[in-house]
Amino acid sequence: MTDDAAHRLLDSSRSSGKQQRLDNPHSEDANPNPGDADYEAYAQGWYDGYALHFLVSIYYGGAVTEGVTEGANVGQRVSRVADDVATSPALRADGSGLKSAQIANRLANEGYDDLGQQFRTAGKEAQAVNRVSQVDSAVLNRLNGEQRTELVRHLGEAPNGHRVLNDLGPERTNQLFDLSFTRADAEQFRANIIRHGDTIGDQRLGQYIDDVTAARSSDSIQNSERLVTEAADEGIPASQIRGQAGEARSAVQYADTGADVIVEPGRTEAYDLAVTRSGRTEYVEVKTRAPTSNVDERWVSTKIDEMNNKYNNARADPDIDVTNNERVLEIRTSSDTSNLELARSETESALTTRQMTGSSTEIDEIRLVSSDGTKEPVAIDSQP
Repeated sequence: MTDDAAHRLLDSSRSSGKQQRLDNPHSEDANPNPGDADYEAYAQGWYDGYALHFLVSIYYGGAVTEGVTEGANVGQRVSRVADDVATSPALRADGSGLKSAQIANRLANEGYDDLGQQFRTAGKEAQAVNRVSQVDSAVLNRLNGEQRTELVRHLGEAPNGHRVLNDLGPERTNQLFDLSFTRADAEQFRANIIRHGDTIGDQRLGQYIDDVTAARSSDSIQNSERLVTEAADEGIPASQIRGQAGEARSAVQYADTGADVIVEPGRTEAYDLAVTRSGRTEYVEVKTRAPTSNVDERWVSTKIDEMNNKYNNARADPDIDVTNNERVLEIRTSSDTSNLELARSETESALTTRQMTGSSTEIDEIRLVSSDGTKEPVAIDSQP
């Protein structure tokens, strides 16, 4: 899609809702019952027809152009597309049945090019067209035509995606779409960010994008792409992105203090980070607590058990020396520095309980990290 054509798509998508209401003979304004079944049925058909234009354009490489969008031609094309696409029963009707000819003709007259890739369903395409109209113009104007096309695909899968992008703003949205990787799927990464961003929160999400961008250009951080590999998996929960965001924040903070950082060092990738400064290396495992949850004794003890497993794996890794270097459990919290006392108390209780019960603790230090990045150590007094 050319940049100019992308602009026209966005302008038209913004007017789609208004146009649908103007065309709808069961207008909400004229009907005492806005949820009237006739109104809703017509609206659904209208948006299916809107989506239909894009499906046909995709299959025919932009061949739906001015002069070939009469009802009969559109109907023939829909029939041929329906043989290959699992469309809704409504889309299997002829073009005139869904007002497709009118809609396709209006859009084709504006000269749209092929969107470049098949959308998963017509329903999701219709949703995407409506959601893109809710994205701030300042955000959209920072993206080129190819990036906007990708954005429309993501919005079809993300009910709150427009809000996520508006919260990120033009600069960070541009950063997000400029990211590319060799070992991770950048498009899937963006899809996950847009889908789960509302759950993660705009501050943490924006910081993650900043940190990934900074890590990619830092000479002090090796294997920076591994800060996104888990967040770029298909079908992941929001917590997986939150965890990788915590790792990225720690990696950048350590690098900013002059340390050399390796993300997922060794062959077993036992720990998240290897942090080296003044000839001394620490193996750091980063755990990020959800903002709605406290750091409590049971949760801390569970993370210590996970650290023990990592220690056992690392002992078999010839590239990791856990005997002569320290192992650190870093716990990132949503508390400011003045409110870390509860997290410290619960952490100390977990350590005391493990000592009393004879449970091993293969850690040299636990670090509590406040929301502003301040780190407070909790000493491991003795091993059971």
